Amino acid sequence: MNEFKHLKKLISLERKIRKKNTGTPDELAKHLKVSRSGLYWLIEKLKSFDAGVEIGYCPFTKTHYYSGNKAIKLTFNIEVESLTEMTDEEMEDVSGGTKLFSFFFESPIFVDCKVISL
Repeated sequence: MNEFKHLKKLISLERKIRKKNTGTPDELAKHLKVSRSGLYWLIEKLKSFDAGVEIGYCPFTKTHYYSGNKAIKLTFNIEVESLTEMTDEEMEDVSGGTKLFSFFFESPIFVDCKVISL
């Protein structure tokens, strides 16, 4: 699995756990397009960001949840840096427009992982 797909699955898993709407393990695995064992691997990967993070499962509400006093919040950020400095005059000549997001990356992708107290 390439890194971007792996990252998308971790972010999706983290959001569903934070919102407490994961469904059963089988439903969550199907949503993430992984096997059940792949789901548990992703959960362990998520927990590995901080040793104090605990993730539980409630069979009555059919959802995974953060069971301790810590939660993970993953954010995805892409920054583009100019390799040349623009002068103030050049910056005044730049006009705005629309840039479409592309999934074809040639540079590293950075993810911020924050542990938040509940």
